[in-house]
Amino acid sequence: MGSGTVFDLDVDHNNNIWAGTTNGVSRFDGNNWTIYKISRYAGDIMVDQNNNIWAITPGKGVYMFDGTNWKTYTEKEGLVSDFVLSLAVDQNNHVWLGTEEGVSKYTPV
Repeated sequence: MGSGTVFDLDVDHNNNIWAGTTNGVSRFDGNNWTIYKISRYAGDIMVDQNNNIWAITPGKGVYMFDGTNWKTYTEKEGLVSDFVLSLAVDQNNHVWLGTEEGVSKYTPV
């Protein structure tokens, strides 16, 4: 894989493997690895019910990949802190973000 230490893994609806690593986010499609250098490193990775990929990047908020583009969510978009340390997606597709200042909830449209 060649993309550094792996912190977390998840599988999307197309059976791609996503990894949060010391070099960003990596995706394995069954044949090849693609590395997305979104940040210095990415921790937790989650796939929501819309097949969006969520990746935390402590100190820089959280990134969401819709299959085409990466979008960053930070305090400017309503997070209680840019230091996101964990994330989860519930059965209602709410994305829960644990930060050093508390919890934020995002509901994708």
